[in-house]
Amino acid sequence: MNSLKPLVILLYTVLLFVGGIIGFAKTGSYISIITATSFTLLLLLSLWAARSGYRWGMPLTWTCLLLLTAFFGYRFSLTGAFMPAGLMLILGAVTIGFLFYKGNNPLLKDT
Repeated sequence: MNSLKPLVILLYTVLLFVGGIIGFAKTGSYISIITATSFTLLLLLSLWAARSGYRWGMPLTWTCLLLLTAFFGYRFSLTGAFMPAGLMLILGAVTIGFLFYKGNNPLLKDT
């Protein structure tokens, strides 16, 4: 795995978790902290699996990223508020774009 890919995925994961903590602290939203923690654990597991050579690591990463980006896009379309949905939508799209750019396209055979 390219050394920059895990760093980008880890950065997104940390921002997701921090956002869940902030959401909980500001509004007392348990669903925010539970969802953020769950996806953080899934992304860390997928990162470990990909680095360890397991074939299911990157598909799990892609699944999490696509689900989260779709969710934040939906939330942004409902509220129109940049924080947090708009920011996470942009970060998710940038992360997905970076992984495509670095050759980890799930639609094409990895070479």
